[in-house]
Amino acid sequence: SYYILPRVLRDVSNIDTATTLLGQKVTTPIGVAPTGRYHVAHTDAEIPVAKAAKRRGMCMIQSIFSYKSIEEVTESCEGEGLRWMQVQPMNDRPVLADIIQRAEKANYKAIVVTCDYPRLPMHYKIMKIWPPSPSPSDAKGHYAGNFSKEWNDFIYSDLSGLRKVLEKHIINPGTWEIVDWVRSVTSLPIVLKGILHPDDAREAIKHDIQAIQVSNHGGRNIDETPPTLYALPEIIKAVNGKVEVYVDGGIRQGTDVLKALALGARAVFVGRPIVWGLACNGEDGVYDVLRILGNEFEYAMSFAGCSSLADITSDIVRHKTHYTKQ
Repeated sequence: SYYILPRVLRDVSNIDTATTLLGQKVTTPIGVAPTGRYHVAHTDAEIPVAKAAKRRGMCMIQSIFSYKSIEEVTESCEGEGLRWMQVQPMNDRPVLADIIQRAEKANYKAIVVTCDYPRLPMHYKIMKIWPPSPSPSDAKGHYAGNFSKEWNDFIYSDLSGLRKVLEKHIINPGTWEIVDWVRSVTSLPIVLKGILHPDDAREAIKHDIQAIQVSNHGGRNIDETPPTLYALPEIIKAVNGKVEVYVDGGIRQGTDVLKALALGARAVFVGRPIVWGLACNGEDGVYDVLRILGNEFEYAMSFAGCSSLADITSDIVRHKTHYTKQ
């Protein structure tokens, strides 16, 4: 519901989309959001995604529940490419600490702490299309690569009570203490993912985080949360430039990227379209999704009169109410 207000007669013969995320250079402010169950779309799961992101010079956030391990993804990319590791509150802190420290050892450049997942949500709509829980015979095909075989065996030992096991041992509501704890086990920058309320953004700054990712978890956690672009301006105002701010959710075309940056985001992260590309054509499919989105963003910048990211300012977007209220 935001309109783009183009600026005209500006030199846009050369478009520069390069930027930095937490001091690391990327070719574009578009990244890959953390996503689980990639193996449902492709047998190599995260590996084609990581390779495509590396080829495009983009940042990839790897899910704690990725099918492939940190080490497998790193090896597949020959240690190159910008990757961050996503984690979330867990009751088993030694396991969580191990994952964080393995990511740091593998040269991942940030830890992304998901904070909007206090328990498993009730997916009434998704239940109709969601892949069924694994049977005992194929449960190992769903193992999470970042966890040990013993841990996976334990989690999948009672499939009938899988939800209760996950909520007891993996899904932990967490408090602000978890952010301080993560800081105690790593020297990497911390990104807090899942912020929608400006008061939470202000509180986050008190806990030595370096970035906030405005996210509603793809709209899958609780109905009636606002679209992230609606929440973004309040978060930008709340942090007042003290930390970097990213946004995910509903980014489907280049104009969405332009709007997000005009509203104050430093970068956007994309989830579902990556899965679509992966399912269609593996690494090349993901590469094409990222290429198309990047090209669309460049076109949008051109027609908005912006030759660099510094030219993308709040005055090039208007909410539809700007016109309807007159």
